[in-house]
Amino acid sequence: ATVMWHQTFGGPGFDRGMSVIRHPGGDLWAATTTQAGTKEADIRLLRLSANGKERQLQRLRGGGEDQVVAIVRRGAGALLAGSGRASEEAPWEGRIIALGNRSQVLWKQPVRFADGCKITAVAVGRKGGTIAAGSAWVAGSESKVFVAHIGQGGRIKWIRDDKRLRNATVSGVVLTGRRHFALLAIGKRAGCAAGAWLLGYRGKRPRWTAPIGGDAMAKGGALIRTGKYGLVAVGGVHDRGRGFSDGWLARTGR
Repeated sequence: ATVMWHQTFGGPGFDRGMSVIRHPGGDLWAATTTQAGTKEADIRLLRLSANGKERQLQRLRGGGEDQVVAIVRRGAGALLAGSGRASEEAPWEGRIIALGNRSQVLWKQPVRFADGCKITAVAVGRKGGTIAAGSAWVAGSESKVFVAHIGQGGRIKWIRDDKRLRNATVSGVVLTGRRHFALLAIGKRAGCAAGAWLLGYRGKRPRWTAPIGGDAMAKGGALIRTGKYGLVAVGGVHDRGRGFSDGWLARTGR
């Protein structure tokens, strides 16, 4: 591949690009977390032309400390997902921001659950409904998977935890059909050595659980849909203490 252009953005302090999409209008929209010039980290949207020229840097402050993990297309606009907290003593909560076709804020929705939660993956359906997933904590216990369904206008329709895994993190979510979706998660389950899992749902009900690989699986990466029902998952695996790591890829059928 040939690199057509390369740009750096940001200023003094902490800046990190987390996710990018191609907007229907042709520009690139990048979701970033930055602490440049602010006491606490903020979410910012960086809009670029197709040749890398900066068009706009937009601050999307949620209040307190903010972190963004993903931006996905939502109709003619976009949706950003991440987490935040009002102060260092406050619990973490999920944060969703919907943007219109000119990057104007349409609505913001906090996602509060248990004793704190973080959104780490998000997917948007054809009608604008959103599935957000991540980790939640109850009374300082090990993290569990939680999932929330957010309507087109930003109202939370339902939110629940998933007790299938403990010490769990989520790195990917895809919609697999009407009311059906799947998560890529890393976690532990009694009686099984696998570390990486695919978790299937119908609405808010868990439907199936599929382990991927052995107990050396350490990190989840991304999850995409392929064909009508298939899934492709990627991630990382440690070599049991020798100081190396490798990537892994798994594909499922129906």
